[in-house]
Amino acid sequence: MKNLNKNIEFMKLQERQPALAQWLTEFSSLCDPFSKQDLSWGLLGNGLMIEATDKDAYLDFLKWVSDIAGAKFIEVQQDSLQSLKDLLSKADGPTIIFIESGGWLEAENPSEEDLANRKLVSEALDLINGTSKVITSICSSFGEIAEAFRYQNKFDRHILWASPKPNFHASDFLEQLGADIVSDDLLNDQHRLGCILCLDFASKRRFGMLEKTLKRVAFREKRKIGLQDVLQVAINGTGEGLSFQDYPDPEQIAAHEAGHAVVAMAESGFENIPDWVSIIPSKDMAGVMVQDYRHIYRGGLFRSFSQVRIAIRIDLAGRVAEELILGELNVGADCANSDLKEATWKVFNLMTKNGFSSNYGINEYDGDSLLVVANGCFESHSEDYRIEAKKFIQMQYRAVKLILSKNKKLLLAIKDGLLEKRLLLKSDLDGLVKHMVIPEKIAA
Repeated sequence: MKNLNKNIEFMKLQERQPALAQWLTEFSSLCDPFSKQDLSWGLLGNGLMIEATDKDAYLDFLKWVSDIAGAKFIEVQQDSLQSLKDLLSKADGPTIIFIESGGWLEAENPSEEDLANRKLVSEALDLINGTSKVITSICSSFGEIAEAFRYQNKFDRHILWASPKPNFHASDFLEQLGADIVSDDLLNDQHRLGCILCLDFASKRRFGMLEKTLKRVAFREKRKIGLQDVLQVAINGTGEGLSFQDYPDPEQIAAHEAGHAVVAMAESGFENIPDWVSIIPSKDMAGVMVQDYRHIYRGGLFRSFSQVRIAIRIDLAGRVAEELILGELNVGADCANSDLKEATWKVFNLMTKNGFSSNYGINEYDGDSLLVVANGCFESHSEDYRIEAKKFIQMQYRAVKLILSKNKKLLLAIKDGLLEKRLLLKSDLDGLVKHMVIPEKIAA
């Protein structure tokens, strides 16, 4: 068996997935016939559940573990569970058996076939208890798998697959891409690159497709890969030819995306500059504004009322910008649909689940909206919620119109820049802000 302490990949694993590294250390120790054992297979856990969504990455990990520890690896699909016991009886020595997750594992609404498969897996776990075999699978949340598996000697060990961290993700990407085809802007701003990778290319599948796509670009165009190349793939995906599509009314899309960008910047006091704004069409969108990746990555899941209100204003900004630049009658009839849906969802969530009113933060608050949706008591389709939500969105519309009117010079400059270049990076936007906004702030 190979020495883990001298294995570079294991040292990387300790940084990226410390809990799995600990499990691997224990598993490898038990697989070593010359190692003095204080640990038992039962204590290691014969049933291992990983809370993850990236099946490909976990399978690659298991295959690597099998090689490192000198163990066998078996992958069992849902439709092959009938053969599970037979596979176990024929397997000699330390063995890892990965079972594809599915209805047999899920807690709610199992079919008759799922229940039969659940019984097969449960019996297999009983059969291997205390032996040198480990049955493993993945789930999105351990608390949501069938209770029958959340018992001692079932899947009694569960480990959370840690989310990728920007610096590690960037380091791995640059190593795989190869230093000879990487430009200085990628090497010099690895944290920003890592944030982009974590948010848009977190899975092994997406990560690999990005790597291969960029290698093709470097080979075909005989040049080094830069940050803009990564952004282009994030915008358009890995398909070829998409960036050469034209949109029927680029000025409308440019005005729309410029509006999103200006409000995103203004609401942060021009501290958070978007990573990029684009009117390069893809299969799913005509343009896009992506906020500062560092800002998004740090934001987490728990946001203040003010942060949600800002997000709603950014959603509305595209529509309002079209009105200001093109005139009301020339506003796109369809382009703001997804934005308005997002704004509506956020507003209803504030009202129906979290007890905020339309005038919260403006007038003195006395708890007038703390009655929220509760099954059997108050429903989300109540007319009270609808009236408050409509009023709140109108108030944010007026706030957005004021922000864009005050910053119309910047709005038009970004719109014109998009029409000329189609893609504006953070550096382009930062230059416009410093030229048009900062001097006015100093003069004021």
